[in-house]
Amino acid sequence: MRLPRPALFAIAALTLLGLALRILAARGGLWLDEAWSAIFARDAGDALHVLLAVRHDNNHILNTLWLQLVGWNAPPLAQRALSVASGTAAIPLAAFLLARRGTAPAIIAATGFALSPLLVTYGSEARGYAPMLLGLLAAIAIVDRWLIRPATPPPAAPLALAIGLGALAHLTIAFGYVAIAGWVMWHRKREALRLMAPAGIALIGVATLLLGGGDLAVGAYQPFALAHWYDGIGELVRFLLGAPERSKAALPPLAAALVAAWAIFVRDRLAAHHLLAILAFPIAVALIQLGNSGAPRYFLVAGMAMLLLLADAIGRLWARGGVMRVAACVALMAFAVGSLATDLALIENRRGDPAKAIDAIVQRSPNGARIMIDHPRDAAVVEIAAAQAGARLAIDTGRCADYLFLSRDGSDPLPRAPVRCGARYRPIVTGHTTGLSGNHWRLYLRDG
Repeated sequence: MRLPRPALFAIAALTLLGLALRILAARGGLWLDEAWSAIFARDAGDALHVLLAVRHDNNHILNTLWLQLVGWNAPPLAQRALSVASGTAAIPLAAFLLARRGTAPAIIAATGFALSPLLVTYGSEARGYAPMLLGLLAAIAIVDRWLIRPATPPPAAPLALAIGLGALAHLTIAFGYVAIAGWVMWHRKREALRLMAPAGIALIGVATLLLGGGDLAVGAYQPFALAHWYDGIGELVRFLLGAPERSKAALPPLAAALVAAWAIFVRDRLAAHHLLAILAFPIAVALIQLGNSGAPRYFLVAGMAMLLLLADAIGRLWARGGVMRVAACVALMAFAVGSLATDLALIENRRGDPAKAIDAIVQRSPNGARIMIDHPRDAAVVEIAAAQAGARLAIDTGRCADYLFLSRDGSDPLPRAPVRCGARYRPIVTGHTTGLSGNHWRLYLRDG
């Protein structure tokens, strides 16, 4: 469907708004996972070693290559630029995908992809999730376009390229590949293998490249627990919609009911895909009991599909006019207000902005200082923030120093006045995260 000019202008404006939100959210120092990605990129030395030698689940290959290109001590915005560009490009692509359903779904899809705090978060940090989602969205658009043109040959090469590049960004695109394969099987069983095999080979090739001999290091692993699984899905849906925290527990069943109702009452080519990506995938994770399923980013594939479904559902309500159009307006306004409020909080918070710790040291010790950390994992955060600020800072793990940097995950408390080497330390600056990414931290100064 060819969109009218006002709709194209609206999508362009929403794309610029989404870009602005991501740029604003991309400020502040790199937090834990981002910082280690930058260290991996620096230590690898060249692109070949990124591909073959960095055996860590934090090596999101395209992102690591980008970090190597811009330099490990480049400004944070430059290091996050690949994700900013990928997240922004997804906005008009989502509109293009749903334009085949009408003008309203296209504009609503652009609104959702521009404003959703989930996508603003992952579209503004130096990780591989935003490029992965862009590759997956491109794959969905390729298949959807083919399904309405049965006389055309299967677009195996473009699909393999989209899946392969997405896999180089992050291997969780594999979940999306399975949903697409099931979707194609539902509609064009005879041609499914011809279409999906090259993409499957590309996915396996990237997985082999990353996993290598099976000695892949994992930064953190949390065994499966049903409560964590449910909480992770709740957090995903909450940040997808910009909903208040108190609604988190009720959101997963409401989302599942909406998906089921949409699939039953709406006859659309994407129904099989959405059922597999939004419902079957999380259920399969629970049945298999995969670890780390308490992390919302684990279900990003389902989140993106949910956003497409909501755009289509609200767009259909709009097209019916009358009371239904009023309901569509209310739903869209509630989403926009909640999302923008959450986005502004994320922008202000800057993932806790660990660079503030280095700024505090430079103000007190402009000629250089030593800083002590309790856990080696914090070394990357401190090191890269110091390099970006041009600060002369020596990092120790066991040797006493004037400054002490501590970090904690989740709701774990930070000590008020820790004692190290017989000396008491007092807090001078703290960073607390409010979104999906970051770690709480506190910088202390030794008394006396």
